[in-house]
Amino acid sequence: MGPSPVSCQVQPTRVVGEGYMGKSRIETVLERRTDQKKAVAVERSLAALSALERAGIAAWIVGSLVKGGFSFHSDVDVLVQCSPEEELRAFKIVEAAMHGFPFHLIPTCN
Repeated sequence: MGPSPVSCQVQPTRVVGEGYMGKSRIETVLERRTDQKKAVAVERSLAALSALERAGIAAWIVGSLVKGGFSFHSDVDVLVQCSPEEELRAFKIVEAAMHGFPFHLIPTCN
């Protein structure tokens, strides 16, 4: 017999069963990027809270960032206690501190 035709063996990046519960490459990359994004979210959220405090506006971070469900597609939920007249000011303070990071301002009435 002559040489065999070229064959291609596909190696799975993840095997399920038989006690092997490894992560695929994409899962590992996504996990790492989520961790990096979470670190940025924490840093910028703390900056936003500090800026709001200096402005005399009470605020808290709520949602997935503090509950532990933060994912790559998450935003930061900022609960602010301010009057309706201060809401725009609070939004601009958070917007400046977040530097483009997605957030959701949740105002409550005084």
